[in-house]
Formats: sequence, structure tokens, C-alpha cells
Amino acid sequence: MRRRNFIILLGAVFAWPHRVEAQGAQKVWRIGHIFPAAPSVVGHFADSFERRMVDLGYYPGRNLKVTRRFPEPGHVEDAVLELLPETGVLVTWTTVGGVAAKRLATTIPVVFLAVGAPVDIGLVESLSRPGGNMTGVTFESAIDTYAKRLQILKVPTNCLMPLRR
Repeated sequence: MRRRNFIILLGAVFAWPHRVEAQGAQKVWRIGHIFPAAPSVVGHFADSFERRMVDLGYYPGRNLKVTRRFPEPGHVEDAVLELLPETGVLVTWTTVGGVAAKRLATTIPVVFLAVGAPVDIGLVESLSRPGGNMTGVTFESAIDTYAKRLQILKVPTNCLMPLRR
């Protein structure tokens, strides 16, 4: 019985890997984040974005590098051009930022946020299949909704019920 245990132990030792390889470094995701407004106005959105990335397992300095820019609306294109060489994904807010990113960032993925009518202004082909390198979140799916909002505001006063106390 001892001999059998010795042979099993010897086989286990030789089957064990003779060298240990180091783990590969984690990929660092590089995100460029453009807010066409003052940091005092939209800085909390940037902070919330980074907190949510941590919740998802992406840690700044470890596997995530977020570069923020807060250009004035007339200088968004300069901010996009500045971030392009060091960015893997570009996140931009507002319609102005989305249009600038569409024109300049043709090779990297672009995520736009808070853009009005992206199909109508040519950012994406359709909401269900955006195509190209652009995707994002819109607060208006079509220009027709603006007209509907105005119709709702123009409700005749005789249709309103009086308040009862």
C-alpha cells in the first residue's frame, strides 16, 4: 500500500507545472468624456459616471482611464480632436457634442447622451439599428414630438374642469 501511495505522489509531482507564468496585465479601457458646459454645472454627471463604472468593476488607475474635457460649446471640436489619439471610446453629451464627434471621430466608438432627434440630424440611420460607430441615448426620438407638446399646451380652456374644494 505504501508503494502505491508513493507512486501516486511521485506522479502528482511530475504532473505539476514546472513553471508558473505571470498573469497578463489587465486591459486598460481609455474613455474620453466631453461635457460642453462648465464643470460647476455638469461636474456631478462626470462623477456619477465614474462611480457607476466602479460599480461595474472598472477602476480608475487600474483598468480604466477617463479623460474629461469641459469645452465651451464653440470649442467642442477642439476637445474631440485633443482626445482622439488617447481614447478607445468617446462619450459626449448634448447635440453639439454628438455632431462634432460624428464629424471627427470616424474610427472609434462614440456614445452620445442627451441628444435630440439623432435620426433627423443624421447622427444615426435609425434608433433600432444605429449603424456606424455612433450609439447613445436620446431625449427626443423625432421632431414630431415637439409639435405634439405644443398641441398639448394649447388645450382650450373650456375643456379644463374647474377645481373643486
